[in-house]
Amino acid sequence: MRPLQLDKDKLLESYTRTRSIIKTAEELDCCSASIYNYLKRNKLPIIHPATHRRHQYSREKLIELYQTKTLTKIAREIGVSTSIIQKWFKKEQIPLRSHDEAIRLGWKVSRPTPSLEDPDVWYLLGVLYGDGCIYQLQQHNGKWHKYNVALHAKDQDFVRNFAMLLEKFTGRPKTPYHVMRHGFESWAVKAGSYQIYKMRQDMTLEKIEQTLQNKPDYTSKWLQGLFDSEGWIQKQYDQIGFANTDHQLILLVQELMHHHWQIISTIREHIKPGQNCGTVAGRPIIATKTGYELQIRRKTSIQKFWTHIGFTIQRKQTLAPKQTN
Repeated sequence: MRPLQLDKDKLLESYTRTRSIIKTAEELDCCSASIYNYLKRNKLPIIHPATHRRHQYSREKLIELYQTKTLTKIAREIGVSTSIIQKWFKKEQIPLRSHDEAIRLGWKVSRPTPSLEDPDVWYLLGVLYGDGCIYQLQQHNGKWHKYNVALHAKDQDFVRNFAMLLEKFTGRPKTPYHVMRHGFESWAVKAGSYQIYKMRQDMTLEKIEQTLQNKPDYTSKWLQGLFDSEGWIQKQYDQIGFANTDHQLILLVQELMHHHWQIISTIREHIKPGQNCGTVAGRPIIATKTGYELQIRRKTSIQKFWTHIGFTIQRKQTLAPKQTN
């Protein structure tokens, strides 16, 4: 249930009774950030924790709770945020568990290190060269401290599969969330992971070309991630294409497909800087870069594409020729 669909009186009744954004969110089956934003948006008073609440929990009591619970569970039980619990522990000089200790207790899942010998890693890299992205968040003191990986696309199954890979390599469950912007429906997911961030940053196109020259299986997964992101199908004309503004990337895709499976394709410029690409929310979208398009037209090459690469997105799979389904 979304906060915007909630009855204002119902939300206020729950919030006044529980005196906790977290507990209200649990009762109304949504996240605490949504409740907070809803209260701020509607200019409703936010009940701050009582000033005496901190003194109800001595150092010994906090240590006792920490023996059998995580910081998150303690925060939910008390009715405050996890960051407040962390401040309490810091003030009382209570040492926090290491990641390895949390794994030993079964409270955290061991995070497997992404390996280039894993085909899923190459699919992940393909998506990150397409619709996916990496970015950093900055602290107030100017230091970079958070490394994020994200995907925003219209196909829910595509985003869900990407979320499963993020969960595999971060050890934390990732749930895609719904996005409605300018009348367009889409899905998104993001995760903090320095390992994935650094891997994508280090794997330049030159390194990818060197690594994939004799690796057709890994090449297939990398290209599959790219075509899931930026690929298209014109069933009417029996064409498959791939679009991107990176000319070097387009050339590498063409070279690898021909090198491993003799797939013939052509490249053309289909968008030029300054060209009007349509409108969004009434505003014109003007291209700032040259857009390149790779096209596969020959029937034999199209058949090879479906055999060796293909798509994982159900919407695109339905457009496959009958003999390849």
